[in-house]
Parts: sequence; C-alpha cells; structure tokens
Amino acid sequence: MNSRLNNLIFEVENKRRFRPVRSLDIMLKAFNDLEIDLSLVKKVHVTGTNGKGSTAKTIQNILYKSDKNNIVGLYTSPYLEKFNERIRINSLDISNSDLEFYLEFILNFNDKFEENYHESLTFFELTTLMAFKYFKDKKCNYLVIEVGIGGSFDPTNILNYDISVITSIGYDHMQQLGFSLEEILSNKLGILKDNGTLFTTVDSSFYSQMESDAKNKNAKLFLFDTESIYKRNNSFFLEGYKFKVNLLGDYQINNAYLAIKVSLYLINDLDLNKVKKIIREIKFKGRLEKIEENLYIDGAHNEHALRNVINSLPNIFVNKKIGIVFSCLADKDVSTMIDILNNSKLEFIVTSFKDLRFKDLIPRISSARYIEYFPQAIEELKKTNDIVLVLGSIHFIGLVRKYFKG
Repeated sequence: MNSRLNNLIFEVENKRRFRPVRSLDIMLKAFNDLEIDLSLVKKVHVTGTNGKGSTAKTIQNILYKSDKNNIVGLYTSPYLEKFNERIRINSLDISNSDLEFYLEFILNFNDKFEENYHESLTFFELTTLMAFKYFKDKKCNYLVIEVGIGGSFDPTNILNYDISVITSIGYDHMQQLGFSLEEILSNKLGILKDNGTLFTTVDSSFYSQMESDAKNKNAKLFLFDTESIYKRNNSFFLEGYKFKVNLLGDYQINNAYLAIKVSLYLINDLDLNKVKKIIREIKFKGRLEKIEENLYIDGAHNEHALRNVINSLPNIFVNKKIGIVFSCLADKDVSTMIDILNNSKLEFIVTSFKDLRFKDLIPRISSARYIEYFPQAIEELKKTNDIVLVLGSIHFIGLVRKYFKG
C-alpha cells in the first residue's frame, strides 16, 4: 500500500464518526448531488447486534456463486486487517488503485459539499457514498449492505431495499441506540420501509413488537425461530436438503439458515444443491478462526456475542481446557463482559492493543488478571490450557492475526 493511499485512508478515518443531531438529511442531499442511481439493482440491507457480517457475506457468496453472471457488491464494517475489506465485489476486496481513486473522489466531493452547504460529511457517510459510487460504476446487479450501527439513522438507510434483515438483538452501542432491548430493536426496525420485506431470526420474545411494526408499515414479515431449526454435528436441514457448515459455533448455523432463506426469496429457481456446496466451503477470517495450532481468534466484542461464543465452546472443544485472552474498546460494557468471563469459570487474561480509540481498561476490570502485551498473555495461557482463544474488538483480533500470520 503506497504512502498516498495510506494518507487518504488516514484523512477519511479521522473525520468525525457521528452527527450531533441524528438525521439522514445531509446524507440524502449528498447522495442526490452525486446522482447515483441504484434503483434497478436488487438490494439487501442487513442489521443485527451480532451475526450481521457473517449473514451478509453468506448472502453475497450464494448470490454470485450460484450464477456466474451476477455481480454482487458487499459493504461491511469494520475491517479486520485492511481498509479494502469494507468494499467487495464477488468476495474480492476493492483494489488499492480503485480505493485510492474513490477515496480521492469522495474527499474532493466533500470539500465542494462543505463549500456549498457549510456541512462536512462524517466518516461513515463518506465511506458509504464511496461504496455506492463504486458499486454503480462496476455495474453490480445485487448489493448486500451491512448497517454500521443500529438502523434508523445509519447512512446506509437512505436507499429503498428489496429485503431488510435483522439477525439478532443484544446490548451494544447503547449510547446511540438506547438502553433497553426494545429501544435497540426499534432502532434496527428503522431499516424496514413502508411496503417492505423483513427477514429475521430475532428471538421469539420480540415477535409482537416486530409484527406491530410490520403491520404499521404494510410490510411482509418472515420470522424464523432458531430454536426450531434442526441442528446436528454442524449441519441443519432446510427445504428437504441437508447443509453442512464449516464455521464453528451453532450461531453460524442460524446465520447460514437466514442467508439461504433471503437468497431463495431473491432467486426463485435457486439451485439448493449448488448452495449446499457454497455453504460447506465458506470460511470467514476472525470467526473462531484457527491461526496456529491450539490458538483461535473471534471478534466477540459485546455481551451478546461473548455469551454465544462461550456457550458454544464445550461442543466445539470437547474435554479441552480453554483459556481466553480478551480486549476491547472502552465504549463497550467492559464490566459486564468481565462478569461473563468470570462466570464462565475459564482462565482468562485481559490485555491491551494499539488503537487511537483504545483507553486503559485496568480501572474497569476489577480483580481480573491483566498483561499489557498480548503475545505474552497468550504464552502465559498456553502453559496451563489446551486451547487459547483470543476474543474482543475486531481491530484487536486483526492485530493478533497479523502478528501470527504475517
């Protein structure tokens, strides 16, 4: 990656993250000024506290691998190791040359926008507009767009989508979304438009809230109860077919199930024998990924994800002693996550990592063991455990992955 590209990435990443007043008015004005017409493109919008990234990537895989003529854009965040991962077509990251061109384009546009309207666009607005422009220029016929945070006021929510997807509800980003699960769900339901279509695997305890919202919007609602999905040995059954998932964790079955249901709605004659092979071959970096012998990483960075991963460990690593290295950014509910780790009865160590947003966790971890340098923390746990699992913020596990895999 050349120095000019690095400087462009640095410039866009240092734009403010959020608007002081929640509104999509500025984003819509910028989108209209750019004259990006995506009305003829089939579009899927994916949100959820956890599982949204895996579900979005699985939908993209199914859409482009099931038909070689499909050009499927995927927009996700955050990235694991490099900025290019945010914007993909048919699973290929945007190239450095294209990324440089589109970053330059959107930053120049932002300068003119500020001159005309005395408003500067935020980081998420700029990257979203850049992705939409790239996908339009590359003639994508499908888009799978992952929400950044929440739904209602996320910059991605300016389009009319063919399908809206909500994977799960849990506590995360409470400052922006609300402090109850009902408030968080209400924000995420903001992606469902009038006369729209919603697919969801959200817990059945929230069905009445979702049914009421869909009724008010005259929208179609497809509810899938994950408890009723027949699962065995990392496999599940759907439409009379048996699907094998090679990603670790039962929750990945839920994500795959939902992705297939969405794809079937989009493509009437979808070949499920092809989809079986696609699902079996899918692997995602940073999702209970083995990076060396007995060392795994996973981006479980909130309460809901942490519980899911810990609950799945006895079935994945049978009769193995497991140690956990954990770190996250300070905007998370650190105390609750430390409580979850304490209650798991697993040996764990809290550590740190280099990030401009990282703040010292020591005041918030009570009596939990702390080792500042993560490679040292990993080596310590290797002495007393069969498996070491590194959990936490996506950027953190990306740094761990790069350290071990180069």
